[in-house]
Amino acid sequence: MRSMKKIFVLLIAAICMQKSFAQHHSVFILSYPIAFPMGDLGDYIDKQSFRGINLEWGKEIKPNLIASLETGWNVFYKDVPEQVYTEGTASFSGKQFRYTNSVPIIVGAKWVEIK
Repeated sequence: MRSMKKIFVLLIAAICMQKSFAQHHSVFILSYPIAFPMGDLGDYIDKQSFRGINLEWGKEIKPNLIASLETGWNVFYKDVPEQVYTEGTASFSGKQFRYTNSVPIIVGAKWVEIK
């Protein structure tokens, strides 16, 4: 319940920030992404991630042209049941908790037609 209150407060703050940035020809976007592991990460953790947040900020640099910076945070997680692992002449058993934190950073430009 406590985390829901934090999320609600963050969403209200983001909406208020959006209103203040709108007067300066800026854009602020807060979003909830669902991420999918690709490549080597997909071999290590094969489940999609529902844990994450994205923030995007854009500024109008010319009429109809917006330069933007986007970043986010995704947590990939997988529980591997207890197994026996053998390396050479040694064997050990245990349960694995696999975590990977991903922080993408994207710089971009957008062309916006205003009618």
